[in-house]
Amino acid sequence: MKVLFVINNLHSKGNGLCAAVKRNIRELEKRGIEVRVLSGRNKTGKRQPEYELDDLTIIGFDSIISKQGYQFSKTNKKVIKEALEWADVVHIEEPFNIQIATTRLAKKMNVPCVATYHLHPENLLASVKLSWSKLINGGLMLAWRNLVFNKCKIVHAPTKNVEDRLRKWKYKAEIRTFSNGLALDDLMHVEKEYIKKEMSKD
Repeated sequence: MKVLFVINNLHSKGNGLCAAVKRNIRELEKRGIEVRVLSGRNKTGKRQPEYELDDLTIIGFDSIISKQGYQFSKTNKKVIKEALEWADVVHIEEPFNIQIATTRLAKKMNVPCVATYHLHPENLLASVKLSWSKLINGGLMLAWRNLVFNKCKIVHAPTKNVEDRLRKWKYKAEIRTFSNGLALDDLMHVEKEYIKKEMSKD
């Protein structure tokens, strides 16, 4: 199986979403599943995405976006089409412009999409002091539902709270709830380090 992950920038620093996606990619590859990424470039020069997008500059908001450990990418339909021609399944990680374009084209090309719901509108709007606005938050939930998540076969909810919220907003995709926390190997490593630290106190 060939799985395409779609994320604005997989290598943004200090971004928990990116950490979760990298972990998922690593675990899939360990199981022999072929994975490629549609994303902005990696500025550290390490693994670059197979399908590379240019950075998107949002004048007046770049410093805020950067402080949040985030980087948006420009939509490039030619690159998206090339990526979809390769993929058996597309995994959508955000509900923004490149994901809107990807799910729209994937439907035309008959490539199935799944998604993970990582981000509430309030998380996004907190940086510009608008997390209190029910009108804007509600508008984003509807836009994300109609333009991205309802075009997916399955939406992964990392918690029961997220599942309940998606059902409240009548998301039509099948919702499956399970944690996107630490993989077993990582969990064992953390536990060993914790035990070692505790023993050194004695």
